[in-house]
This record gives sequence, C-alpha cells and structure tokens, in this order.
Amino acid sequence: MQNFKRICRTAFGIPEEDVEQVMQYLKDFGYDTSAADAAAMFADFEPERKRALLVHMLSIAKADDQLDRSEADLIRRTAATLGMTAADIDAARSEM
Repeated sequence: MQNFKRICRTAFGIPEEDVEQVMQYLKDFGYDTSAADAAAMFADFEPERKRALLVHMLSIAKADDQLDRSEADLIRRTAATLGMTAADIDAARSEM
C-alpha cells in the first residue's frame, strides 16, 4: 500500500490523504475495466510513459519481494498490449 501511495503521489499528483477515495473508486468501478482495457488506454502514449507504467507495475508486483507468475504474466500481457518487447520490460526493470 505504501508503494501504491507513493506512485499515486509521484506519478499522478494525488495526495496521500486522497488515496482512500481512489481505492474506493477502483472498488466501485474497477469491475467495468479489464486489464487489457486499462493497458489500451496507454497505447498512444510516448514510449517513456509506457515504460513508466511497466516500472510502476513491477514495483507494485515486487513490493512483497516476490514476483508471482500471475503478476509476471500480467506485466507481459500489458507490455504486449502497449506494443512493447521483453527488452522494454528489461529496460524498465533496470530503472528500478
């Protein structure tokens, strides 16, 4: 959760005191959006923004010091949806 709060603050300018509202919004409306839909919203972004998304996803996935197979699969599928390669994922990892 601390990692999520940090990402909200640094990447989106959301103050920590507002994160609870973000979480409630995701709980209320997140069911309408698939992972592919969410990733597709980033499809037209610059490569740097796409890499930043992968870095954030990796950071959250590794917050418990493990990278679960399902987490890795989601990150790979997201990268593919964004038109990014394994090399882009490796580059994102090196930024961490």
